[in-house]
Amino acid sequence: MIALIDCNNFFASCERLNDPSLQGKPLIVLSGNDGCVIARSNEAKALGIAMGVPFFKIRTLVKKNAVEVCSGNIPFYAQVSRRIMRMIAAEEFPQEVYSIDECFLRVKQTPVLEDWARDLRERIATQVGIPVSIGIAPTKTLAKLTTYFAKHYSGYNGVCILDSEEKRVRALQYYPLEEVWGIGRRNLAKLKKNGIQTIAEFLATPREEIIRLLGILGLHTREELQGKECIPFNEKDVRKSISMSRTLLHEVTSLQQITDCIHLFMNSCCRKLRKEHLAAQHFSIYLASNRFHAEHYVSTYRDVHLDLPSADPLELLPYMNAMLQECFVSGVKYKRLGVYLGDLVPDHCATNLFDVVDRRARERLFAVIDKLDARFGAETVHIASLRPQTLAELSHASYRREVSPSAMEAVEDDAAYISPRFDTSQQ
Repeated sequence: MIALIDCNNFFASCERLNDPSLQGKPLIVLSGNDGCVIARSNEAKALGIAMGVPFFKIRTLVKKNAVEVCSGNIPFYAQVSRRIMRMIAAEEFPQEVYSIDECFLRVKQTPVLEDWARDLRERIATQVGIPVSIGIAPTKTLAKLTTYFAKHYSGYNGVCILDSEEKRVRALQYYPLEEVWGIGRRNLAKLKKNGIQTIAEFLATPREEIIRLLGILGLHTREELQGKECIPFNEKDVRKSISMSRTLLHEVTSLQQITDCIHLFMNSCCRKLRKEHLAAQHFSIYLASNRFHAEHYVSTYRDVHLDLPSADPLELLPYMNAMLQECFVSGVKYKRLGVYLGDLVPDHCATNLFDVVDRRARERLFAVIDKLDARFGAETVHIASLRPQTLAELSHASYRREVSPSAMEAVEDDAAYISPRFDTSQQ
């Protein structure tokens, strides 16, 4: 059996953990530079506020209904997530962290399975303060479906188990096709164009037709709905890449400002790789102007393959400067910047017979820097040429709330836990 633990309205729940006075009020969380809605409380959903809607389009609605607004705080949400994932890992079932607010467990079907799920849900709510829903079924796709019922039907009280053929058939009768994991908007449009409107019609469609319309992955989705496990359980999946990007508050033409931002992104990625004992063999950057100004749109990209895998910003800095000199075009108004580090390998692979860098000394140096950054904040110690405040000047978070001491106490945990399954660098 597969259990899916899904945090309810996760970003909004994190904000309520930080500020309990937000409980029961309509609440939305905004993306970087307060651009669009990325999370909503149930009360905000009831007002008709859609996911992804630009904030400027709903200002009147927000004001009229006294909707609470928060600027997204991804580092805090990631810390809350790590705390929850550590608690779940302590259950000692095979675990796959699917996203920042979801994870799968492979569990055994026993008479006490529901009691275990309700106990876990209660402990997460009590010890961390985040409500979760738990769905348990024979496959991942059915677990997603089951969690939907646990979350949206109060009678289940947050836990729903699909442990019989009768329950599976009944659940599929009440589940909308558009909610099926793996269908998506484009595939849904294809299905409806071919007269497939419901799950029953989807399951009755011949195998060859499903493959023609949706490919082999669509067939896997159908078989999962029928109770056959087709999507592998990635208990020991490893991170393959890391990236960080940002849409700036306003367009910039200064090479120095762009260099500061790219440098900061690179440092952040390297810090995360060191924490996970990984090193990159591929390094790239990209610069782009405002995509809404199509007639003047410019996008440039440069990359380099590293002879020696690295997570050392001192080593990567010359490559970064060289690529920026190639990418940057004077007079272009840049709006979006990003860094990518890929082809990751364990850091102990970063050796070379002709290596001239004292790796052990460099390792001790960054161990101290990372410890100071963890205690006093990122970039407490940084390369002198970097101006960390530049990114803050080019960002906008009017509704950002300081994290309260009580919220930090709830999510702090000394236990080591590294999740390779999601990347929180898109801040």
